[in-house]
Amino acid sequence: MIKIKDNFLPDIFFNKIYNLFFDDNIVFPWYLNTNVTNKKNDRDFFFGHHIFNYENGITSQYYDNFFPIVYFIQDKLDIKIKDILRMKANLYTNQGKQINHQRHIDIQDLNHIVAIYCVNDNNGFTMVGDKKVISKANRIIVFDGSIEHCSNTQTDTAARININMDLI
Repeated sequence: MIKIKDNFLPDIFFNKIYNLFFDDNIVFPWYLNTNVTNKKNDRDFFFGHHIFNYENGITSQYYDNFFPIVYFIQDKLDIKIKDILRMKANLYTNQGKQINHQRHIDIQDLNHIVAIYCVNDNNGFTMVGDKKVISKANRIIVFDGSIEHCSNTQTDTAARININMDLI
């Protein structure tokens, strides 16, 4: 199961999320992650911001800005969400070439779905199985959490920003 929906959020919610990251008057906190996956020998990096995790609940003061994504997954894609396992923002920097990160499964041995919400247009992409999905602002990709996937950096913008969620 892979679902892709463009123009996913109504403009009021999309603009609020987009401006959190791209408005020069807002300083959004990013934290260095020295690997992209949980695999050994992963030497790739990105900047992240944890928003929610199952063990600790809400971990970001910005949570309310992102919760509408979960609501609209249920409303527009007709997928019932029982719980949020993890929600985080990912920022990939332009490294002058496309970096293909390692394929992985976010959470092993758990029946769940993954949702990746694209905040901005760029030539980075996500591979879900054999399907290449280009980053497009206000696009969401939802798929079975047992499908291996990977991120790929962009070369045409300074940053590629996604909201990554694992949901039951």
